[in-house]
Amino acid sequence: MWHGAPPVQTSEAGICGSRHDRHYRIRTDRPRPRMALASDVSFLFRSSRVPLLEGALECVRAGYIPAGLKNNRDFADCVVEYDDGVPQELRALLFDPQTAGGLLIATPEAGALVKALKDAGVAAAIIGEVLSATKPRIRVAA
Repeated sequence: MWHGAPPVQTSEAGICGSRHDRHYRIRTDRPRPRMALASDVSFLFRSSRVPLLEGALECVRAGYIPAGLKNNRDFADCVVEYDDGVPQELRALLFDPQTAGGLLIATPEAGALVKALKDAGVAAAIIGEVLSATKPRIRVAA
């Protein structure tokens, strides 16, 4: 997990994420503006590829939205753009502050890494791409 900038130097890198099923939802779902800004790249997240815990969307639809979500959204929303097909409920989940310990990795070896993680029994998915720096810095596609 990076707390600073990863060494991303190629537009061919993929973004993959992992989660531990019992403790938290995948954290790759939350856009990471610091990582994109510090690395001078842009991210394209494909919302349809982001794994969610069972029942997460239903909780948002029922109004169970943590107060910290607004702070996260206020911090990052100025660098995030959504395709029209990304539902509001999913947009909210992308900023959910309740989960911790997530992992976002940008690597040109995304396919091999996901395979190795899955072989080790860890849920992982390629959820997007690293692109040359553009505006918006983070785009969430349907």
